[in-house]
Amino acid sequence: MSKINNFLKTLRTSIGSTQKYGLVSGNQSGDLDSVICAITYAYFSHQVDPQRPLLPFLNFARADLSARKDIELVFLSNGLDANQLYYVDDLEHLSPNELVLVDHNSPQGKIAELELEVTGIIDHHEDEGLFLNSEPRIIEKTGSCSTLVAKYWLEKGATLDSEVVRLLLAPLVIDTRNLTSRMETQDYEMAKKYASFIPAQDTTTWFTQLQEAKEDISSLTAREILTKDYKFFEFGVGSAEVEKNVGFSSVVKPFEWLLEHHTDFKDQMKKYLSDLSLDILVVMTSFEKNGNFCRQIVFIAKDESDKLLIKLAKDSKLDKELDLEVEKTTESGLTIYNQKNIKASRKQVVPALKQALESL
Repeated sequence: MSKINNFLKTLRTSIGSTQKYGLVSGNQSGDLDSVICAITYAYFSHQVDPQRPLLPFLNFARADLSARKDIELVFLSNGLDANQLYYVDDLEHLSPNELVLVDHNSPQGKIAELELEVTGIIDHHEDEGLFLNSEPRIIEKTGSCSTLVAKYWLEKGATLDSEVVRLLLAPLVIDTRNLTSRMETQDYEMAKKYASFIPAQDTTTWFTQLQEAKEDISSLTAREILTKDYKFFEFGVGSAEVEKNVGFSSVVKPFEWLLEHHTDFKDQMKKYLSDLSLDILVVMTSFEKNGNFCRQIVFIAKDESDKLLIKLAKDSKLDKELDLEVEKTTESGLTIYNQKNIKASRKQVVPALKQALESL
């Protein structure tokens, strides 16, 4: 049995006793980086302090794992038993006493409703200024949050092995486009450490396999596509005491593909907005076309007042910061924007829209 599977089985035994335990949770989008951060943080923590069990929590429903084919590939390639992990479905049966956040720094989704004490944060998104007394509280710019998780625990006395390195390498490779983009000093340092454990690792082949798996959404429904990489936020508007529910869905295919394969995609976006009680839904696409990396963005509003808010936010900040231009308006009235600032991922778009709405 693998070391990590053995560790996960040990955890299940420990929570069957009277021992207290916590959760280490990735963000609501449940992407590869978040999932691997949750697993490896819990694994390293157990190495250093086995008397303080932390359960790796994947912040989405168990059934939604099948839509994340890159994560399934990593699990399969490493022999990791996904049934030993914890999902949103399991919350009703769990009684944790603390929460560690990785790849985000404010609780998201169902787990936020538990109002657990946040005792640790490791993240590479914008600092929301919360839980200032948590330990660790590391929020730094890196290509992959997994870099920060590994670095922190190595400094605490944890040790690497080839099995955990194979897990850690996956999000680093996919988030930095095979170690060529958004690499920071700490990413380079950890990549060098990983290479000593698996020197023969062909990262180019691994990156290609992961990217193909991540982009394989051909079997998904429109709703599954919107849910696959989704995050929810509440944004204030101006000086008024008004909160807007804003959802962000990231998609790995262009809108041309989405509208071709799902002719009712605009209606499905509106239904998704309504079902989730959103005021604004932002759908961001990222893809390659003729060898060039591209981004598109679409805004869906609940009503005319929210349409006006989007227009004001675009005029005041987003058009300039994201370098937006109208790419196409479909016959159904869907406006698709070309985002020429391709460096701005959701990590940058979320705070940009938040600040734009707050400044109105």
